Amino acid sequence: MTKKINSLHLAIFSFILFVFYFFLSYMTPLTHDDWTWAIHFGTDRLGEWFKDYNGRYLGNLTEILITRSSFIRYFLMGVLGAALVVLPLLIARTSKWTLSFLSFFLCFQFHLAC
Repeated sequence: MTKKINSLHLAIFSFILFVFYFFLSYMTPLTHDDWTWAIHFGTDRLGEWFKDYNGRYLGNLTEILITRSSFIRYFLMGVLGAALVVLPLLIARTSKWTLSFLSFFLCFQFHLAC
């Protein structure tokens, strides 16, 4: 038996989550290693195609991009933060309020712990 997903409820919930995580990323400054990527060290590593670094090319390129463009950082963090909460709801094929808030609470607790 497949459960029905209320698309409107899920879309509204997803948009609210996106706005929440967008605002959260707006309020969070760059820290620690982000500053290394934001200054010339990031482009120096890119110039050598991350030779002898860590082999995570897509992650390194993304880090350079989001440390140089604030709006892209806010948008990407908003989308990915909302996706972390919404994807379990899509996998479970439900849009119940209790599971929606439980998913949000568990993901948000994980963000606070990191």
